[in-house]
Amino acid sequence: MTKIELEIHDNVITTLSKIRDINDSGIDIVIPQGSVLFENILNLKLIEKYAEEREISIQMSTESDVGNNLLSMLNGKGGAETFTTSLPTEEENLAAQIDALETGVVMPSTKKGFRIPKMSLPKFNIRKSRTFVVLLPLLIVLGYVFAGLRLPKANIKISVHSQPLTRSITIKVKANTETDSEQKILKGQTLSVSMDGFKEIDTTGEKLVGEKAQGEITVYNKTDTEIELDEGDELSYKGKSTDLVYYLKDSVIVPARAPEDSLDPASALIPGEATVEIIASDIGESYNIDGDSNLEFEKYKKSEMEGKSKEDIDGGMSEIVKIVSEEDKTTLSDQLISETTSSAEADIKKQASSKQSVIDGSTQSSVTNESFSYELDNETDKLSLTQSVYAEGLVYSKEELDNLLDGMVEDLIPEGFILSEKDREVNIEVLGNSTSSILSSTEADLQVTLKAQVVPDIKEESLKEQLRGKGSKEVEKILGSVKNVKSYEFKLSPSIPFFQKVPKNVGKINISIEIN
Repeated sequence: MTKIELEIHDNVITTLSKIRDINDSGIDIVIPQGSVLFENILNLKLIEKYAEEREISIQMSTESDVGNNLLSMLNGKGGAETFTTSLPTEEENLAAQIDALETGVVMPSTKKGFRIPKMSLPKFNIRKSRTFVVLLPLLIVLGYVFAGLRLPKANIKISVHSQPLTRSITIKVKANTETDSEQKILKGQTLSVSMDGFKEIDTTGEKLVGEKAQGEITVYNKTDTEIELDEGDELSYKGKSTDLVYYLKDSVIVPARAPEDSLDPASALIPGEATVEIIASDIGESYNIDGDSNLEFEKYKKSEMEGKSKEDIDGGMSEIVKIVSEEDKTTLSDQLISETTSSAEADIKKQASSKQSVIDGSTQSSVTNESFSYELDNETDKLSLTQSVYAEGLVYSKEELDNLLDGMVEDLIPEGFILSEKDREVNIEVLGNSTSSILSSTEADLQVTLKAQVVPDIKEESLKEQLRGKGSKEVEKILGSVKNVKSYEFKLSPSIPFFQKVPKNVGKINISIEIN
């Protein structure tokens, strides 16, 4: 006789499962104190009925007083108190539960054991509702069957060996062409954008501006001949550091000298006089001179002709002002197109889809229109520019790049293996413009480095079809036949007794491949 020592939380389901696993016609069941089986005599009757149906001799024993009392009642010996049930179809319920166990369908359990739930409903007499009593166990069984068929999911973890693969390849991305793995050409696409930009800078050009000093002088002719002076005739003031040059603003005739006394030819000679306006040859305060200052004519000696300011020669002034230089216009245009190109590149990246990549540096811009706020040499502290730009950038499809790389390394992959998508790393380096490479909005040379793992080619969907509806032994057989597998693990979640098969719904079969 085989002895079974139950745990305190072993209910009817777990107890019957232990009985079924024993190949012996006699079983001694030791039930501990506080066992959930003692919460209802139906639990004990169910175990006894199960044993009778299979012609198994069982003996139940316990040190619990309550348990011994129930065992005595079960054996018809009575006890300290009489146990009665209000369920008139108790035997029918037991038979239904036994049938459920025979077909692999069991009633749900709780931590407190296996029992028919006690229900207290207002204005409802269970004694008078035999239909409800008959249907309740059936509903519970049906619910258990439903849970067993619908809830479990199969989780299969397959561990495989892998081989590293690293390959560095130079490819050319070209717009308006098709991908060609033999020619190492990847199909590209040119995206364009138009936009306006505005920028303002401080001007750096300088110019001296101001007013020329001017005033009136008296010209003295010391010769015996009348002299005619022309507009623009030059005269100068002998300054301390440099001579100041002035010009006549008008033509003037200066009479010859004459005797002081016209009736006495022997009297002293007086120079002929004439007044005329002069203007400084240049701007600036330095040309302002006091009245009664002497000036000399360029074409005459001082002894022949001389000028003297009647009043102050003034009004001369100067200052340095900011103006627009050619360098200012060039600098502003270059800075703005650089900023606009960066903005255009950002807009092109927004325009590209999530499956596309923009090649850095491929964005090229051209100015379609620009307008400066001032012209060259205009006086201003600020110069602004409004600029319209058309920009183009080169993009490629990430998926097409992966397909191109797969095609280029296909010959390096052993039969029965594939490139794993897990831990796949693709590094892109733009080669730029040089004697041997191109970078533009229509064509670019890239250095592509692929780092990946070569793993066994396990077709997951086909494997799911093979596993659906299979028991654990068949699962082990199928998984064990998969080539190049290091190990595997099979688990049902949740695990429900009597429902230990892989779900027939492939959507509830999850296969994960672990690369080592």
